[in-house]
Amino acid sequence: MTDSTAASKTDLLHKDDAQARVDRIIGFQQELAKLEQEKILRLSEDDRQKVDSYHAELLKQLASQFDVDTTKTQKQMSWGMRIISFLGA
Repeated sequence: MTDSTAASKTDLLHKDDAQARVDRIIGFQQELAKLEQEKILRLSEDDRQKVDSYHAELLKQLASQFDVDTTKTQKQMSWGMRIISFLGA
């Protein structure tokens, strides 16, 4: 998939949709790592590189377009800021 195709897939999303997509990608990556660790599934190097590149580009685009959290640390910081904002209100 090209960069422009990945970009077009993000055009109609809202921030909540974008964050849900990011969370699914991260979950997929974690599950794939677990399946590989347990020797249940192993993608070829070529397929793994294609998936990793696609996800990296998509995460980059979603982060820049919607300011979503793409790491656990970012997500924790966002929750902390929401709590602080709520308490301050």
